[in-house]
Formats: sequence, structure tokens, C-alpha cells
Amino acid sequence: MYYFLFKSLIVLFLIIPSYFSAQYKKEHPQYSHIIENIEAIHNYKKKEDATTPIDTLKKSGNICLYTRALSFEAKEYYLIKNHLNKALETTLQCLQITEKNKNKMHQYCYKIVIKECARRLFYVYRKKGEPDKALKIISKYKSFYDDAEFLRFRYISYLDLHNYEKGIETARLFLKTTEKTQLEPIANTHNIVGYAFTQRYEIEKKTIWLDSAKSHYKKAFEYGNSFNHNLAFNSILYHARLARIETQKGNYQNAIKYYQKHYKSVEITKNISEYQSYCYGLAENYWKSANEKEAFKYLSKLDSLSKKTSIEQQYYAASLNLYREIYQKKGNLDKALHYANLYLVTIQKLESHKDKTQELITLIDADEAHEKIEQISIVKRKFIYFWGVLFIIVVSIVVLISIIYQKRLWKKHKPDQSLIFSPNKKDIEVENTNNIVSEEFPPAEKTEFFTDIEELERINTGMLKLEEKEEFVNPDFKLSFVAKKLKTNTSYLSAYFNHYLGKNFNEYVQEKRITYLIQLLDEDPKFHRYTIQAIAEHIGYKSASAFTKIFKKHMGKNFSDYKQKFKHKQL
Repeated sequence: MYYFLFKSLIVLFLIIPSYFSAQYKKEHPQYSHIIENIEAIHNYKKKEDATTPIDTLKKSGNICLYTRALSFEAKEYYLIKNHLNKALETTLQCLQITEKNKNKMHQYCYKIVIKECARRLFYVYRKKGEPDKALKIISKYKSFYDDAEFLRFRYISYLDLHNYEKGIETARLFLKTTEKTQLEPIANTHNIVGYAFTQRYEIEKKTIWLDSAKSHYKKAFEYGNSFNHNLAFNSILYHARLARIETQKGNYQNAIKYYQKHYKSVEITKNISEYQSYCYGLAENYWKSANEKEAFKYLSKLDSLSKKTSIEQQYYAASLNLYREIYQKKGNLDKALHYANLYLVTIQKLESHKDKTQELITLIDADEAHEKIEQISIVKRKFIYFWGVLFIIVVSIVVLISIIYQKRLWKKHKPDQSLIFSPNKKDIEVENTNNIVSEEFPPAEKTEFFTDIEELERINTGMLKLEEKEEFVNPDFKLSFVAKKLKTNTSYLSAYFNHYLGKNFNEYVQEKRITYLIQLLDEDPKFHRYTIQAIAEHIGYKSASAFTKIFKKHMGKNFSDYKQKFKHKQL
């Protein structure tokens, strides 16, 4: 019976997705070949422009096809044109329209569009240097992904936080649990693991990590050729990664040779992201080879590119640092200081997003831990239930045998009836004692918070909304105030901060206010002229002395010393 049930579930699991897909194509047969054509173009199986078929879907008058068209258009901006801002704008528009028209859409269509949009937002936000937003969006739509898919987002988030050991461990788990037929996610995972090993080398300086990176890059290249058959573009990616390994080894001329193989190819001009990678790679290796002229040449190409399209934050920050290094060595300290300040501001923004990502991943890890605890609790309850039932059965059998035996004795000796129907004093005392024990020791109540994941998610969502509104600069932003806003109690809220964020409420408020102040000072020069008291009040402190103490505690220097750097900027 159980075997039959198990087989039936497997059959249903395999049939249902294909049924929805077939149903979707059945409802729109005249458009199914257009969708397949667009997917082939985006998977590099066809060298065509997808604009015309996408417009055809838009004009179909069907909401399912319209949202799919928007999703494809966003993918076009992201994958082909590398226009991150347009990809972000179009994806958000697609997501909004899809959620608004959920009841008008086929269930399969609704799910596939939501999954595509959430996944694309995850990667767009990462490229823009905002991993906290990437993790937030994918956590919001977690229910649309299976465990293996969500595991993939998890290991990427660990690597964004520079937790390479845990990121590699989670990625390897993903590779073990993923079907070998899933060529694209496997190829991408090998690439990311390869990158993680190169970063681990930077920390530990063990050449074994570079060998591991090279091995994973090779597997990524092989899997990539199997699923998209675009050898030219795959070679561009593969040789760029091998070039970075040569740079780490100090073989700068070998790295330049890898980059020069494809720098002038037609294929690389189609992908702005990789073109940025090649420009920076050539600039870096020429500089390290003491060829300043060529280094400036490729840095200027990166600059001109940034004026035309969205430049990835990693290349922007790296190019600023390289400019700083070059001008410092040339003795031009004014320009070196200028680029150093720009680099510092960029890094601070990236670190701010990284801190928010850490908070989110901690909450996700906590959720997972609670799920495991709940699973263990269920197993324990089943175990206790089984032995409890078994104990009752055994006791019942013993009691039954005892009763039968007593009846036989009664018949044999004919005891006095009064002794049977009149309970003696000892029996009464035992009965009363049992009652007292049950009253004094009631069953222990379970604590709700640590297993109430929904309440945790509700508090976390509420806190994120308060952060977006910058409520933390309100002087009345206290634990009781926040609890009232979130419609919870202070005990739950304290547990949220202490157990899930790893800090108390006061530490949280101080960090948020100081981070907010640093951002204001970087972005708006008018705050440079404010008095300390005015700044303190602006971010929620009534006392200037309290503010300066907190600032020094978090930044390691006095506020007046910190403000000096902005005088250099003005000069």
C-alpha cells in the first residue's frame, strides 16, 4: 500500500508541472512558438534580435502573454544589453502588474513570471552592489522556489558577505542535491565556487585554492557549452577567469595574453559586463607590469563606458582604487586624495548593504534552525507517543490478568462483600495524594516565540518598514514605542533583537543613527555646516555630549576629527 502511494506521488510530481505547461501552450497555441523562439535567442541558440517577438506578445491583448513579454524584455536589458537600471525598472513594473492581475492569470503563468522577476531582481541588485535588497526580494518570494533553488540564493548571499567557507560548503551541497540535467545552474554554481576559492586564496595565500578555482572554472566551461552551445562567449568568460588567476599568481604578462585573446572580438562588445571586466583586467595588469600609459588607456575606456551605461559597482570601486594608487605613486597627492575619498564613499555604501544582508541571512538561518528544531520535536513527540501507547497496552494487559486472577481468588475464598464495596482509609489517602500531585505540577507551557516563525517574520517585516521610513531618528524611538507600532509586546521585541540580530535595542538604534549620519554627510554638503548640537538633534539625540560619546564608540574617532575630511573635499 505504501509503495503504491509513494509511486503515485512521484507520478503526480512529474505530471503536474508538465500539465500546467501543456495547458498554457494549449490556451495560447499561436504564441507558443514565439515564446520558444525568444527563449532560444536568450540562451544563445539563435543569433537574432528578440525585440520583434517580444512586441508581438505585448500586443496580444492577453495579460499572461503581456507579463511574459515584460519579463523577457527585462531579461533582454539584463542579459544582452547590460542596462541594469532599465532591467530593474522593467522587472519591478512586471512584478507589480503580475501581482495586481493574479486572479486574471493562469496559475502556471502567474508562478513562472513571479519566479523570473524575483530571480532577476536578485541578480540585478547584486550587480548594483545592494546584496541586502537582493536577499530581501528572494526571501519575500521564497515559497515560489523549491529547497534546492533557495539553497542557491543562500550560498550566493554567504559569498556576498565574504563568508567563503560557508558559501563553498552550501554551494557544494547544492551541486550534490541538483540533478545533472540542470546544466545552467550547475555551470553557474561552478563559476561562483571558483570565484570563492580565488577570494579564499587572497586571505590564506594557499596555492591549492587557486588550483581548486581553476578546476571549477573548467567544469563551468564544459557545462556552459553543453547548455547554450555558445563557444565564443563561453571562452570569453573562461579566459577572463584564468587571467584573474594568473594575476593572483603574479604572472601579469600571461594574464594580459588571456585578455587580449578576446578584447577586440565582436562577441565581447555585445556584453557590456564582460567588456568592463576586460577593460579593468587589462588596466590592472599593465599597471602591475609598470606600463602606466596602457593602464590609463584602459581605465579611460572604463570611464567613457560608465557615462553611457550602468557600470557594475565592483569595477567602479576597483577602478577608483587603481586611480588612487597610480596618482599616489606619481606624487600627485591632490588627485590621489580625490580618488581615495570617492573610493571610501563607495566602499562605505557597499559595506552598509553588506551589514543589512548579514541581518537578513541571520534571520533566514534562524528560521531554518527553528524548522529543524520543530522537526526534531515532532520526532520526539512521535517517539514518546509510541512508547506511551505501548506502556498503556502493557499496563492494561497486566491489570486485566490481575483482575482475572483476583476474580478466581474471590470465587475460591468467598470474601466478605463489605470489604469490597467499602474503601479503606489507605486507599483514600493514596487517591488524595494523586490529586495533590496533579494540581501542584501542571504540564509545562511551551514558549511561543522561539517556534513562532510567522511572528518573527511579521516583526522583521515591520522593522524593515520602519527603517525605510527612517523612524529611528525620532527621539521617541524607544522599545515601547516600536512595540506599539508593530502591535507586539516588548518581551517579543527584545528577544528579536537579542536572539536574531545579536544585539540589544540600544546598540541597534545607535548603529542605524550613526550609519544614517555618515550617509547624510557624504551626500549633502549642507550638513557640514551644522553645529554638533544641531546634528545630534537631527538624528534623534537631545544631548550633544551623548551623541559625541556614541559616535566615538562606533567610529573610533571624535566627531570633530571625522568632519575634518570634508574640509579637504571643499578645498
